[in-house]
Amino acid sequence: MYNTNRFNYSRNYRKALTSLRGITSGIVADDTINDVEILFLDAWLKQNKNISSQVEVALLACTVREALKKKTLTTTEHTELKNSLARQAKELNAYQEKTPEIINNILGFIQGITADNILNDQEIYELQQQIKLSSLDEWPVSILRTRLNSILKDQLITEEERTDLLELLSNFSTNFLQTGSTEATVTSISLHDDKVDFNGKSFCFTGTFASGSRKQCENATINQGATISKNVTKNLNYLVTGSIITKDWIHSSYGRKIEKAMEYQADPTCQLHIISEEDWLEAIYDPTSRLEHLKLLWKDRSQRSTTLLVSKISYSGSQGSLHTDEWAFPVPYAMREALDIQYDTRTKDKKAYQVWTQGPIISFKEGDIIFSGDKKTCIQVKFANRMGWDKDKDEMYQGSVTYDTYSVSNMGTMTPITSSTNTTQMQFLEYLIRG
Repeated sequence: MYNTNRFNYSRNYRKALTSLRGITSGIVADDTINDVEILFLDAWLKQNKNISSQVEVALLACTVREALKKKTLTTTEHTELKNSLARQAKELNAYQEKTPEIINNILGFIQGITADNILNDQEIYELQQQIKLSSLDEWPVSILRTRLNSILKDQLITEEERTDLLELLSNFSTNFLQTGSTEATVTSISLHDDKVDFNGKSFCFTGTFASGSRKQCENATINQGATISKNVTKNLNYLVTGSIITKDWIHSSYGRKIEKAMEYQADPTCQLHIISEEDWLEAIYDPTSRLEHLKLLWKDRSQRSTTLLVSKISYSGSQGSLHTDEWAFPVPYAMREALDIQYDTRTKDKKAYQVWTQGPIISFKEGDIIFSGDKKTCIQVKFANRMGWDKDKDEMYQGSVTYDTYSVSNMGTMTPITSSTNTTQMQFLEYLIRG
């Protein structure tokens, strides 16, 4: 039988060595070494004891420990340590052969230059040189090459460009100063800046998700009117990357799916977008996106949905909340009927359970008063007609709302601002959300 443990040990051993080469190269890229970088290197060596038997590694660990014991290094000692790291990088160069190892080296280099959360010009130029020498056109090298070429094309690095690049590089390693972790990992990958569209679009999920199981994420996406694909194809619309990444992400299906998506994106006719879990969450809980989902329910005898207009509903003691605090005019729990939200009984596997459901009929009524989030403005409905399905026209009747707007003083005095504004029920709902 093939010994997979032995194979994994050998692969991880080489992976650690190439990562260390990148880290040491990155730390000395600007010809200086500071206390945070020394501390980072010590922590990394302690967390990667599987390579401690390597002579060069053992010597480096000894040098770093001695540097930490002294607490304050002289200029000469700093120079000696820097030179030691430079020699270490050179000694480990032989271990950089295959594509995964080259990528590990680059990720290690990124860890080295970002360990102190400072990015100077020399480090940026050295990173560009590392990318250039790799001769790779694979993800994530291709992303970095494009960004660096854009920044350096005018030979001038602005502070905004420096900050943006540091933010991008931070996505390829945990923040040592904040977490104490020395892992080289991808925490957030997103190559899409526009609004995420669910209706009729196809989604593929890869990685592990902080917001729930992959199945739960897929079901939430289906409830928004999208479809799910298990594989990355040229016809896919969105690849969603999970935020919890394992140490060997680059060798896993997670890394391969992203790489395949990047290959398809090279075709200008391809409509595939790569988004992070954070982007997906923001879109899935975006009230304006949920308005679009509400419109999917506009049909005769439509089934109620478990995707609500609100992010969640809670009830504590004698008070409930629709959690609409992000709305311009938060709607109170008592008005859940106006949003067609109700608690229903459903059955699964012959067992009854209760769940909040969303219907398509918005029905604010005369006398409803809703305050803005800052309590400085309020709206009062004067007249209203609820929405409803028009069978003769085979379409949703939009209803109507006529309302007055008032400013509210600190003493509670209400002063009219506008009078008798006429809208449909949906337009009124949009105003409550957006202002």
